Amino acid sequence: MISNPSLLLNSGHKIPQLGLGTFDAPKEVVTEAVEVAISTGFRHIDCAMIYGNEKEVGAGIAASLKKHNLRREDIFVTSKLWCDKHAPEDVRSACELSIEKLGVQYLDLYLVHLPVSFHVKEGMTFDVYDPSSLVFEHHKLEDTWKVHLWKE
Repeated sequence: MISNPSLLLNSGHKIPQLGLGTFDAPKEVVTEAVEVAISTGFRHIDCAMIYGNEKEVGAGIAASLKKHNLRREDIFVTSKLWCDKHAPEDVRSACELSIEKLGVQYLDLYLVHLPVSFHVKEGMTFDVYDPSSLVFEHHKLEDTWKVHLWKE
């Protein structure tokens, strides 16, 4: 098993320094990738709504908890708020959807994926290399942050 030291956050919680990123991981393999990572000592799983694989990531977490007799609090789970959900009224529901898809009771860390707010034009798909498909919006990041999703 790998050594996975943690860093102390300002909140008093610890975050493992080494984590498995699930960006661009195909649905058909990411569950097993999460299981293998946890079995080798990874205790931080990083995902995001835009990756489209949160359900499969969650399945890997659930299987690993059971197989290795771990508790939910043994795994640090990070997800991210996508750019079309920066409006304060959208933040909570986006977070709750990620929690639901992952099949966990809570997230340890919920990040703003990118510090820019936009939505994709109707009939187009998101393409990181084609900004002509985007409609930029103005939502102050401070207002997004003020939603306060954490629990004491």
